[in-house]
Amino acid sequence: MKKTAQVIRNVLLVVVFINVAALVFSKNAWAASGNVQICQKNSTCVVGEFLYDDSYVPITNASCSFNSKYPNGDVFVNSQPMTSASANDGWYSYDVIATGSAGTYRSTICCTAGADYLCLDKSFEVATASSTLTKDDVSDSVWNAPRASYTASGSFGEALQNIIPSVNDIIVATWGYSNRSLSTFGSLTVDIWNNATRLLTGANLNSGSLATKSDVDDKVNTKTQELKDEIKKTGTGSTDISDLKKITQRTNNLLEKLVNKPIIETSVEDVPDLQAKLKETDAVATQLFIGTQYSNSKAGLIKLKWNSLENSEVLDSVQELTRRLGGENDSSSSGSVFGYISYLKESWDWTPTETIKTQARAIREVLVSIQREVESSGKSRSTYNKVITLVNLFDQLDTSIGDNSNKVNQKTLFGKLKETKLLAGALDDRSKDFEAFLDSWNSYKLPEKQRKLSELSKEVVAVNRIPSINKSLLSANSSLEKELRNKSYFVMGIISANKKLLARKTGLTLTSTWLELGSIIFKTLVTNPSTLISQKATLKYYLPPEIKEEDIIEADSGLTIKYDTEKNQYYVSGEFLLAPSETKTISVRTQDIWIISKEEVDSLRKQAEELSRPLEKTSYFAQGVTIKSDIDVSLDKILNLMKDNGTPEIKIRAYREAQIEMKAISGKMDKLKELVTQASSTGTMFGFVGGTQTLA
Repeated sequence: MKKTAQVIRNVLLVVVFINVAALVFSKNAWAASGNVQICQKNSTCVVGEFLYDDSYVPITNASCSFNSKYPNGDVFVNSQPMTSASANDGWYSYDVIATGSAGTYRSTICCTAGADYLCLDKSFEVATASSTLTKDDVSDSVWNAPRASYTASGSFGEALQNIIPSVNDIIVATWGYSNRSLSTFGSLTVDIWNNATRLLTGANLNSGSLATKSDVDDKVNTKTQELKDEIKKTGTGSTDISDLKKITQRTNNLLEKLVNKPIIETSVEDVPDLQAKLKETDAVATQLFIGTQYSNSKAGLIKLKWNSLENSEVLDSVQELTRRLGGENDSSSSGSVFGYISYLKESWDWTPTETIKTQARAIREVLVSIQREVESSGKSRSTYNKVITLVNLFDQLDTSIGDNSNKVNQKTLFGKLKETKLLAGALDDRSKDFEAFLDSWNSYKLPEKQRKLSELSKEVVAVNRIPSINKSLLSANSSLEKELRNKSYFVMGIISANKKLLARKTGLTLTSTWLELGSIIFKTLVTNPSTLISQKATLKYYLPPEIKEEDIIEADSGLTIKYDTEKNQYYVSGEFLLAPSETKTISVRTQDIWIISKEEVDSLRKQAEELSRPLEKTSYFAQGVTIKSDIDVSLDKILNLMKDNGTPEIKIRAYREAQIEMKAISGKMDKLKELVTQASSTGTMFGFVGGTQTLA
């Protein structure tokens, strides 16, 4: 195949689209790379291309053929001739009957025009057709259908169309009713006067045997005043329902704030979101693809029109290519090829990125050399040879970058990006597997737990990127329940560390902390991902605010525990020098203070019961029953929260929620005591006041 074909391909297919894209899209609004043509399944799809000569005159006498392969690689179309348009505008096409399986069909168009021969990538995708119904189609079918269309008894349509009867329907139904009567009361009068409990007359009415309006008003006013007096009596003091509602609202607000507070707060560095980083990398790779495609086509055009170009035109083109290429010190936001490479180097430890950077350096050296020679002595054969070298280098750069169709095993930028996306997805899957395993922990017997943990650990080893940790992941499982749980928490911590390793910048040390049992252990992994240099890993994280100095049992060598007076929390800090690829785990052990015992709950329940008992047969009894019922509900909730809830993190969150309930119970106990005091002040319960004091 002649090199001219490559040039023409770039000129025709890339210049029109990519020139605009490369100039318009900035880093904050990246464009997607050119997508393949979509052909709906079971339809005829036209695949074609325009052909022009060097002067952009349509080529109408070329011989073109179409080749295509199924998604699995089998031959779909084998060198079938293409049709030239009758308009003689250089259009050549082939009608593809898309009845095969869905997927990407790798296809090419190859054309011969005189002594020139070229092949173009015309891959297309067969996709299942989506519905062609529009919103207006559906709306018209529902709202503009005639009433006669809704005949199914009990259907939504029938009910909608017959929801309001017409005036004529009402008239017909009224006058057609068989029992209607406008001339008699029937049994209505007899029913009223013969009713034994009628109250229009009575001996107790002051105005005689017939009730008057004043009689009714007096009775209503009397009963209204009695009701007000009763409400005032039962509402005496500070205990009422509105107070309880306020307590409940404050409790809910406090619950939302404290329960969702992070268990472990780190302060050394914020780790970026992995999915956001992958999305940004995808955009950078696409922009790099667009920029190099344009530059390749520009270099090919210089070669193609070398003999007709003036020295100034060559210089203008070379200088434009140099600007687009940029310099090695360009930042990732510069929009140049080197800027995009800088972002990839900072973000990922990928081999293709280093290859791409080396090729970009070579391209820049050739561009500088061409510009120097043309400026000093004009065009020459030597300079032309360097232009040929430039085109070849751009071809190599295109190959190293690849495109969206690349597979995981292809050593291109897009291949590596696809591999990393799959790795991130696999880590998410392993994390979900362990969460499900721990949720069902109590349903497994000990041998099943050991077997399941071993299987899941092996799956994590397959995706692990933390150095020097696989041996610990594959270590034999203990026969002790607590040790098996801790092994599960350890493996989950390694999964989390892998996600952080992918999300952070390349080459930096990593710290990741999780919790284990015994009593409660704060375990931290520190690792040096570099295989070449030793690095210091800095660690700092805050212990939960419930921890006091006396609760800290021990800390590993190299760790310091200090108190932050502003945050009123203890924190752990340390600095570790790690050899290349070295990983170590360090820990802090604390008392398990996140416990509310059943004995404590039972004691509170008994106290509430004793406080409410003296309120029986008093006007405060209803309020006392309501408050005691609320206390019992909160105590039941605390017992449920304190059950075995999986990971230590979940246990701490449950304890915090239970503590909120305890504070609410304390307030309600105070309300009960106030009620008892108010009831005793009436003089009917003299001997009980001392009893309430002993409960306080």
